[in-house]
Amino acid sequence: MDAGKLAMSLNGKVNALSNYVLTENLSPSKLLALGFYDVKTAGAKGDGFTDDTTVIQSALNAYNKVYISDGTYLVDINNPISPKSNQTIIFSANAVFKMLPVTMSSYSIIQISNVHDVTIIGGTIIGDRATHLGTGGEWGNGINICNGSYNIKIDGTVSKNCWGDGFYLGGGTTLAQEVTNIELNNVIADNNRRQGLSITNADVVLVSNSIFKNTNGTAPQAGIDVEPNSLVGEITGITFVNVQCTGNTGNGLQFSGNVSNLITNVLCQNCKFDQNLSDGFFGTSFTGCKFVICEFSQNTLHGIEIVSKASDASFTSIVCDKNTRNGAYVRTIGVDNLISGLCFDNCAFSNNSQSTSSNEYGFLLYSNTGSIDNITWNYCNFYDDQSEHTQYGGITAMSLTGLTNLHLKNTCTYSGNIDSAHYLLTTEA
Repeated sequence: MDAGKLAMSLNGKVNALSNYVLTENLSPSKLLALGFYDVKTAGAKGDGFTDDTTVIQSALNAYNKVYISDGTYLVDINNPISPKSNQTIIFSANAVFKMLPVTMSSYSIIQISNVHDVTIIGGTIIGDRATHLGTGGEWGNGINICNGSYNIKIDGTVSKNCWGDGFYLGGGTTLAQEVTNIELNNVIADNNRRQGLSITNADVVLVSNSIFKNTNGTAPQAGIDVEPNSLVGEITGITFVNVQCTGNTGNGLQFSGNVSNLITNVLCQNCKFDQNLSDGFFGTSFTGCKFVICEFSQNTLHGIEIVSKASDASFTSIVCDKNTRNGAYVRTIGVDNLISGLCFDNCAFSNNSQSTSSNEYGFLLYSNTGSIDNITWNYCNFYDDQSEHTQYGGITAMSLTGLTNLHLKNTCTYSGNIDSAHYLLTTEA
């Protein structure tokens, strides 16, 4: 499903924001007139010293429209903040939920569990990674959408400094626990310990206009990790539009499927994956995915790395530029592993191999004991236009063993590479 169709699908299912478009344009008096209940009316302090958990939860239990006015509200995640169905929660511009430190290895600050039609607008959610009282685990989440929840929208929320993930979608290992029709718009995940966003058991998700940055602390440390939990089957129908993953210790975007749990029909459009300390995009066990007008730049490893069991994926008008190693690296490991049906159209692989210690390429293929079949490049440019050239070759294969049906069209161009003749593929009309 493309981004437009997905958005249309979600608009009919997820709580509309038309009545509360911009939090900063809604004064407390306007919100009260719209029927919102201010948690401070119920006795919440928001003073940065008082545990406000019970008062906030009581307000959520009693009212469908809840307003979190300015303040820092301490919350005890032994009893996570839990919205109910058919609820809208609006945070003012300076409203913060800050968790009290715990020893627990797993927690949720806001837990959206087994409910539907929930909208959260604004707010900053702050975890306890700097004050955590334990050392084990990696599952402390800012916002956790789980246990079959559906029609959920998070808009303009920041989730940072969590022991695990900024945002988590899914959980569980059964279809009944799958979350559906989820929208994250204009969110920021920053300085979380494990992931900015994990998608583990979900169907029909739109992530737009959002940033996932500076994940560090415990593996995988990705900006976004799409990783099916065991037994859930495939994850499908995910769309990323105008998303940036930057400065993460792991990969920017990671598809971590497996033979029993494929990742299918993901659209990534107008996205940027840059300055990550691993790959811009790393993918395994995915099929039917599309990348359109995306940039993979200045990553410490490769712009794109595809490793085994990937098929029928298209890359249109993408740029892989100034990565430390290869612009794109497609490889198989293992006799049963196959990569097939990849198409690169109107793409640029430029100025890569930024490391002074190795000779790397715009595009590199390597089949160890598996096979790579039916790959097409059309109207692609492999070039280096820097004053001091670094990209050793435009496109090459470490060997031709295990490589079949490679279609490098004569519409492709090559310029400025250090070894301009260094490619083993045959150009065809």
